Amino acid sequence: MRRNLLLSVMAAAVLPAGSLWAAPDAAAPSTQYLDRIGEQAFQIQVQADRLESYLRSGAHDAPHAAGYTLDIAEGTRRLAVLLDQFVAQPGTTNDTRRAVERMKVAVAELGAFAGNAYENLDSHAMGLHLGDILASVSNIMDRGNMLRASVHQLAGAN
Repeated sequence: MRRNLLLSVMAAAVLPAGSLWAAPDAAAPSTQYLDRIGEQAFQIQVQADRLESYLRSGAHDAPHAAGYTLDIAEGTRRLAVLLDQFVAQPGTTNDTRRAVERMKVAVAELGAFAGNAYENLDSHAMGLHLGDILASVSNIMDRGNMLRASVHQLAGAN
């Protein structure tokens, strides 16, 4: 224990301060935003998958299922904020801005599909609207895939 501590102290004294704790490069904040955007899109897909599994299981508890749609809606709000923060980074190119605008359209569509699913869950005849709800879930999954592919393209371009 003492030896490890002594070696750590000696290494910190001998090595230049910048070599181990160098400041991240300028692309790091953009990369972090892209990682967070991709993760948020994935989380939305996870919630949509859980909603679909729940509904296909035959369970028709509207408040429980509505919780999934509300989580999806909250995730879309987070995505919109992250996209705004990403595009506000210094050095953002016009191509990146255009790509982010297309992504914002997909996020708005995600929100609309989540809203449609929520409205159909809120009705007293949820079983009759099951097909519509599952179609909305499928569209949410598609938009999530599209967003994640866009993130990978942006990450490759940066």
